[in-house]
Amino acid sequence: MKKRDKRRDEILDIAKAMMVRLGVEQTTMLRIAQEAGASKETLYNWFGTKTGLIEALCLREAEIINDQLREALGDDSQRIETVLENLGVGLLHTLLGEWSLAVNRAAMQSPEIAETVLKSGRFIVGPMVAEYLERQAASGLIRIESGDDAFRTLFGLIMRDSQIRALFWNRAEDSATYQQRAHNAVAQFLTLVAT
Repeated sequence: MKKRDKRRDEILDIAKAMMVRLGVEQTTMLRIAQEAGASKETLYNWFGTKTGLIEALCLREAEIINDQLREALGDDSQRIETVLENLGVGLLHTLLGEWSLAVNRAAMQSPEIAETVLKSGRFIVGPMVAEYLERQAASGLIRIESGDDAFRTLFGLIMRDSQIRALFWNRAEDSATYQQRAHNAVAQFLTLVAT
């Protein structure tokens, strides 16, 4: 990793922690620069605006998750239950995590941030999962009308009202709870799409 890329990641880490701690609205470019020991000019040169910095954070976080998801969804040798349960646990951890909650709260107030969140998350993950489900249907494992509709159903069964409750009350659940919820959601989904 180049020195500049490493420094950029350090600044993004500081910004992310600050946004979780203070909220996105209270986090300013000046505060980030001060905590990072950088100049505001550096931040503006690299990210353009605070929204640009948030976009860089969303894209970086999504890239990590989406790479893992791409790998899992590309492996048709794993049982569909395993792949979908792992997806469910990953979605719960990601969407109910502190960073996701902080940026989603900000997205409710900012159309630009909302668009960034959707472009780096839902609009990438949804089609990947839909394509995976369509492959499973083509192989006869499940019966679906459309991959996108099937993804929406699966997503709803996994998330239920957890995200909205977490946004309001910020009560995290533990990994065992996420695992059980993902297991139950996948069992319900596979019952709905059984051949």
